[in-house]
Amino acid sequence: MITDQYHVTNDEAKIMSALENGEQLSSSEIAKVIGYTKSKTLRLIDRLKEKDYIKVIGNGRGTKYSL
Repeated sequence: MITDQYHVTNDEAKIMSALENGEQLSSSEIAKVIGYTKSKTLRLIDRLKEKDYIKVIGNGRGTKYSL
């Protein structure tokens, strides 16, 4: 289970699951997949970036995220 393996919250694990198959998704796409608001999704993404669990690809409107 992702929460045990990486020591993340259930909410953070949902984002990691959405990106798990090599997907590169925008914050809006991730929010849609996991069913959270974009602002909550961005807060969770920031936490995962601080933990070095997700990578940022690009910048600005074209920013994508991956594991």
